[in-house]
Amino acid sequence: MTRSPSTPRPSTPSSGPQPGPPVLRLGKPEEVFAAVPYLLGFHPQQSLVVLGLRGPRGRLGVSMRMDLDGPPDELADVVLRGLTSDGDTSVIFVLYDPLEDPTGKRPAGTAALPTDELVDTIRRRCEQASIQIRDVLCVAGGRWWSALCRDLACCPPEGKPVAGPDGASGSSVVDATAVSAGLTALPDRQALRATLEPPVPWLHAATEQAMERVGGDLVTRLAAGEQTEVEDELIALIDGFVDRFGGRTPALSDDEVAQVALGLHLLEVRDTVITWTLGDDAEALQRMLVETVRRTAAPSHVPAASVLAWCAYSRGNGGLAGVALELVTESEPDYSLARLVDHSLQHGIHPDLLRTATRQTAEELAERNRGRDTGRGRRRSRSTPSMPVPEDPAFGERAG
Repeated sequence: MTRSPSTPRPSTPSSGPQPGPPVLRLGKPEEVFAAVPYLLGFHPQQSLVVLGLRGPRGRLGVSMRMDLDGPPDELADVVLRGLTSDGDTSVIFVLYDPLEDPTGKRPAGTAALPTDELVDTIRRRCEQASIQIRDVLCVAGGRWWSALCRDLACCPPEGKPVAGPDGASGSSVVDATAVSAGLTALPDRQALRATLEPPVPWLHAATEQAMERVGGDLVTRLAAGEQTEVEDELIALIDGFVDRFGGRTPALSDDEVAQVALGLHLLEVRDTVITWTLGDDAEALQRMLVETVRRTAAPSHVPAASVLAWCAYSRGNGGLAGVALELVTESEPDYSLARLVDHSLQHGIHPDLLRTATRQTAEELAERNRGRDTGRGRRRSRSTPSMPVPEDPAFGERAG
């Protein structure tokens, strides 16, 4: 079962001063339909999408996507955990392709859907948790309707057309706002997965050759007791690469991709890089990690893909985190860092928990390296009081 919960980037708090985040205003169903692909990163199919709302103004909170083929009780558990952990007080559900009839037409005089059991289970659980359901919208065959509305003037049995970006529904405003915020909406989840695959097959071979060149020197130095020096040098190199990806023409040579991929196998380097996800240039870091993952073959890409999943999920991009975790699972399913992110994703845990763990590790790294003349953590976010988080050996422990 594939689940991709996330908190939309426009409403995700971040550390450090940044320009005011764009606000996606979702007052109409058409605006909801326009926004969902940007929040997920792709256009969902055969999916349940959950949009949590909180506060008196109904600000967008957690968003989640799940396949419709899961057991209703299990899906309801994930939904409730995500909504309650985010403090959401109301919710909008959108079911994509819930009908057997591909035309999207409801049988006249009935509201029967194959997903009725799922809707009823989630409605009951939300009622028990005092979470108000604003609407249950259904989309299929290019049309939509509300599963709650019985007003035929508002919701005719055949549904209404889903307006395009140039329609009068106002969805063009949503599109413009999302694009200005750097959000993209790929055609489907497979297209999102393709962003982590090499555009040409020989890229993996080129990186493997570079890893043999770079790796031989690193192994020699590590064997000679130069681990601290090697770690510091790799951290400084990766720091410079992130700066590069904040510019207009980001690129990495084969040797540089190898340095990133190999460097992230060292826990001290990996944990330091993860703390950079709290900084103002986390987007540049994510772009650099995507480039590294797509050019590195399995299983060498496991640490980089795991850090990418951490970065994406902590920034509210559950879709990208999910496809990065797929790469890890296919190569090394027991990799502990990826398992920690996957646990958060599968159980609808709010990204704030990952950010809290990241802040705590940033402080621990700073304390450990205090007084040393190193470049470690240069990119770390401002000091933040640590909060108790679950202990996990996957993150925050020094190598060897």
